[in-house]
Order: sequence, then C-alpha cells, then structure tokens
Amino acid sequence: MVSGAGGRVESDIGTLVLEVHAAWLYDIVTDTQEITSTYTGAGGAFKTNGVDPARHRANLGGERGPAHNLEHHLIGQLRC
Repeated sequence: MVSGAGGRVESDIGTLVLEVHAAWLYDIVTDTQEITSTYTGAGGAFKTNGVDPARHRANLGGERGPAHNLEHHLIGQLRC
C-alpha cells in the first residue's frame, strides 16, 4: 500500500503545451521478502532473504508537445 502527495503544472505557450509533475510516495506496508526452500529428495530446508525495499520514493517527470496531443514524455522514479 502506497500513499503520496504531489502536484502538476501545465502551461500553454502558443500551440505548445509544457507539463511538469512531481510526487513524493511512501510505502506503508514494506515487507522484506523471505523464501524457505528444500531440495527434492534430500537435504534440509534453507531460507533466502530478499531485498529490504525502500519506503520513500519520488516520481518526477514532464511532457511537451502540441496543444492537441502531448508527444514527448520524460518520467523518472527515485527510491531511497
């Protein structure tokens, strides 16, 4: 489950539209993945610990294009 807050700014410049957005996201339920496995036929069980996921993320991006159809997209996401 992720909650977040962000904003978007859009501006018309003649027939060109520029749009920029930014959001901060927080993962409320981040569980470290853990897998318990066994080999078929022999051997005991063993555990593999996964990556501890980041709780904070930033989503940044922008678009530009003609007023009737935005054509160029740039979107990025940072986790920390």
